[in-house]
Amino acid sequence: YYRYGVQTITLNTLKNHLIEEIPVHVYAAPGGFYVRLNGEKIREIREQKKLSRGDLARMIHVSRRAIRMYEEGMDARVEIAAQMEEILHPSVLNPLDLLKPVDKTEEKATVKETPWLYGFQKEVLSLIEKIGYHVIPLRRCPFEAVSKEKRYLFLTSVHPYNPSLRERAKVVGSIARITRKHAVIFTDKRAEGVRNIEGTPTIMRQELKKIKDPYDIFDLIKEREE
Repeated sequence: YYRYGVQTITLNTLKNHLIEEIPVHVYAAPGGFYVRLNGEKIREIREQKKLSRGDLARMIHVSRRAIRMYEEGMDARVEIAAQMEEILHPSVLNPLDLLKPVDKTEEKATVKETPWLYGFQKEVLSLIEKIGYHVIPLRRCPFEAVSKEKRYLFLTSVHPYNPSLRERAKVVGSIARITRKHAVIFTDKRAEGVRNIEGTPTIMRQELKKIKDPYDIFDLIKEREE
């Protein structure tokens, strides 16, 4: 894992890597443990085995878009990479280069340490962090945070369902259109059959708890914009 921009490992892992020449593949990040994939090799072996992206997606229970992202170099959670290794041979993993310089990044407080957020907001934003997004809490703003992943960013509003939510949805939706970004409102409940409020997608807390892949959130947002 990374600490103040420095790759941090245990003494045993370092010993095995330097002395025994055992490659390091797994690193810790928000949302779990990840590995780096060789996207070009994934595509080559998939095509050799005559598998479409849809075929491979169904076999490892992810979206077709996720497969495309893996082939373009996106890292994968360990459990997904393990399934991919079973299907595609030889290995499609790229080892970590422990001696490669990394950009210095300032360590930021987690959502749970943000003092102006209340319980429901902390719960929802922490779930988004766990899925794999970097959440930037905002104060005195029409929305509570900006959530971003390597390729996606969306304005994030978190509020229990109430009559005033309609006006908030109008404001957040307007900002999203002006900035050409996506927006979403996370809430505790909603009227039956309602997918968005004033054009701004809504996702219930219970729905969010079932999501494991960061791209599933974005797919749901785009689907409910329509």
